[in-house]
Amino acid sequence: MARIRKRGETYTVEIRKGKYKYSPLVRSFKKKTVAESWAKKVELAMESGDFIDLRTAKGYLLVDLIDRYVEEIVPTKADSTIVSDTMRLTRIKTEVGKVTLADADLRYFYAYFTGLLKNKVKRSKVGKLWSTGYVQKNIKDLINVYRVSERLWGITLPDGNAPREAMHRMSEAGLLAGANVERVSRLRDGEYEAIRRCKCEGGEVFHQMAVLLFIETGMRRSELFGMKKSLIDYKDRLYKLDKQKTDKTRTRQQTGRDVPLTLRAAAILKIVSRMSDGDKLWPWSHVDTINQGTKSLFERLGIKDVSPHDLRHEFGSYHSG
Repeated sequence: MARIRKRGETYTVEIRKGKYKYSPLVRSFKKKTVAESWAKKVELAMESGDFIDLRTAKGYLLVDLIDRYVEEIVPTKADSTIVSDTMRLTRIKTEVGKVTLADADLRYFYAYFTGLLKNKVKRSKVGKLWSTGYVQKNIKDLINVYRVSERLWGITLPDGNAPREAMHRMSEAGLLAGANVERVSRLRDGEYEAIRRCKCEGGEVFHQMAVLLFIETGMRRSELFGMKKSLIDYKDRLYKLDKQKTDKTRTRQQTGRDVPLTLRAAAILKIVSRMSDGDKLWPWSHVDTINQGTKSLFERLGIKDVSPHDLRHEFGSYHSG
């Protein structure tokens, strides 16, 4: 059993168990309830063999936790997030993976994340700048890795959930201001008409048609990317989506949904079907191509601050019947 003693305004936990009988684990807390919770967690981790001692944590790498998370947890997420989560975690692994768990403490993550904001770590070969929102996605990735390690795998980490604490400190310092503000960008007057009238050529035509289809159907980016000609029902004006983002969280066994097609949506699908080969509707090999092509199209038309996801907010605004 752990021994908890009050010393001044703190509660000191002392654990003498197994190989720690003559070399006890000692840690202090401001609240007794927190001290009791930590002691219970450590003792359970010791019994299961998953406890990592701060004094020996230099032999454990952060890359090991990230690899396990990518292998066991990421595949259980929605299909639309698997690729993006894996890409971010793979990049993070190349930058921080060689750090030991003993060194990956609050100060380390605070310095790493603030470095991203100051662009000390390159986001890509083309030198794109980091946005506050994108930095926060990276922070949350590591917070999730640590949370799963503690709660699901029963691994007691030397410094707790250090990425989460680093995020709290950054928020208090105002470094993440605006990261949680929801973006609801909309097309301005005349921009929808500009997209329809655009005389696009080559591959740009596919992005033009995709933008218009986003507006007509309200489909998600991943749903549109995976469209198949064989799932289009022109007679009943439906697209029989075989799977969607929420399928993995549903309690019923039915997957996908029927997406109603406006007259304009059906016409767009007929145009794209004639332009593409095979059953796959769109020619792109990666879902991010939608964002890249849409951005280029919008830059040419002078449309600012609108993404493919934002176009879902336009759903229902321009229907012709």
